[in-house]
Amino acid sequence: MPWGGAGDNYGVDSDPFQGDWAGTWTQGPSGKAEEIVAQVIARGSGNYSVRILNYFDKRTAPYLVTEAIPRDGVVRFDNGAWSGEIRGNRFTGEGSFKPGSFGRFSMEKVTRLSPTLGKPPPSGAVVLFDGSDFSAWKPQGKADRISWKLLPDGAMEINTDKNAERHGLRTKKAFKDLKLHLEFRLPLLPRNTGQKRANSGVYIHGFEIQVLDSYGLEGYENECGAFYKFKAPSVNMCAPPLQWQTYDVDYTAARFDASGNVTTWPRFTVYHNGKVIHRNLEMDFETFDKDGERTKPSMEASPISLQHHGAAVQFQNIWVVEK
Repeated sequence: MPWGGAGDNYGVDSDPFQGDWAGTWTQGPSGKAEEIVAQVIARGSGNYSVRILNYFDKRTAPYLVTEAIPRDGVVRFDNGAWSGEIRGNRFTGEGSFKPGSFGRFSMEKVTRLSPTLGKPPPSGAVVLFDGSDFSAWKPQGKADRISWKLLPDGAMEINTDKNAERHGLRTKKAFKDLKLHLEFRLPLLPRNTGQKRANSGVYIHGFEIQVLDSYGLEGYENECGAFYKFKAPSVNMCAPPLQWQTYDVDYTAARFDASGNVTTWPRFTVYHNGKVIHRNLEMDFETFDKDGERTKPSMEASPISLQHHGAAVQFQNIWVVEK
């Protein structure tokens, strides 16, 4: 069934093969066993991409990137150097990633959740969304009311119904220095690619932290966790779609002298699913103007915004601690 409304024409509720896999790799006659992991990405029309790696959550070259096709409930691939199959909850195969490394592997599907998922707001935090209402938000643009959906499980969802007014959300309260916790869930759109694969964004003082289904991709500057078209994440921490994810953001606004000149540029530290992807990153601009030029930071406090980009992205458990 579709997930998230009429706007997601190819959205699906689940996929039995997509996700993280982990197990052991046993090499040749020595019988040496090492850790091995894989990411399986749904690509639509029954096809999958398979990435076999030595570790999760590191920028390392994969052992293998290949396409796989399901038949009779089993996903198989064979490209000469490697072969394998996913049957039920087992991913088995064999191959060689360098001379003398031939071996066999066996993996099981695993779910790796963010250590900050469900983190409660501390005393004194400004709760922006606890699942009950939109009282901390207002619509962006010309919309006169919020069209986003409140879901029974305590999440909000971007409304992609054809008759719903399309708009982002902006907090009523403005902030300067802050720590933000936010959780998001991406729809599974297996036939979509690039920026059409569950796109949204979180804006803090004009800087956009990209929200996108970049699971199993390279982690470029326009993918999930990036400051859009400015800085790629140090590692691609995007979880599989349909799984709740977290951003934990520490932002320090710019400082100015008496004449209004910038003395200290804004800085970000961002954790995606519990792992730092930007550490003390200096931003020597605030945003781009209508001509594509960078503008200087503002002295004023600024609201936090969530982008509507056409996909039924969900958000929950959003709160801010003002520094």
